[in-house]
Amino acid sequence: MAAAKAQRKDLWLRGVMPPDNLRFLCTILDVSSASIHRFLTGLTLLALAGCGPKFVQLAENRPAYSRAEGRNLRAALVSGKEIDRSILKSVADTYLGVPYLWGGQTMEGIDCSAFTQQVVKKALSVDLPRVAVQQSGVGVKVFKFALQPGDLLFFGETPEAIDHVGIYMGEGLFINATSSSGVKYSNIDETYWLNKYQFARRLVF
Repeated sequence: MAAAKAQRKDLWLRGVMPPDNLRFLCTILDVSSASIHRFLTGLTLLALAGCGPKFVQLAENRPAYSRAEGRNLRAALVSGKEIDRSILKSVADTYLGVPYLWGGQTMEGIDCSAFTQQVVKKALSVDLPRVAVQQSGVGVKVFKFALQPGDLLFFGETPEAIDHVGIYMGEGLFINATSSSGVKYSNIDETYWLNKYQFARRLVF
């Protein structure tokens, strides 16, 4: 029992504990729902603000879902259709090398949000808003460690100042219209994108 408890605590600290285990978390940390408790694990300071249907903050300011939010997310994802990855890739790849043009919407020049809008429409038959900040409100948020092909990735200085969007394609790569090189594949863990990454959203249809 003690070993299983320690293992689940470790999974939670690494950000992979399922939302439904939050009640268990309250038990292993011995905290009450009315308090904020801090403890040091290695060099990471964790703040837990209660247990229950509230926002939960993981180590290093990583967001998490409350129990209720996690259940709602799971229900939405289970009810949605699975994306045909081969169609998504074939459509997206036709844009490779298209030059970047702010406000552009053609194969002669295109910007990041027009690119995602057109690919999603052609591959998934889903209509997205025209600009990135509006697209950032579509679908449901997903954790970075749980990304799947077709998820939209949003970048900016802050979550409220989204200025770039791309489409996750798997294995750490996403396709996007960059101002420097046009439409290309980028690695989400490149320093530039790592510093600009804000969140991801999954289309549910």
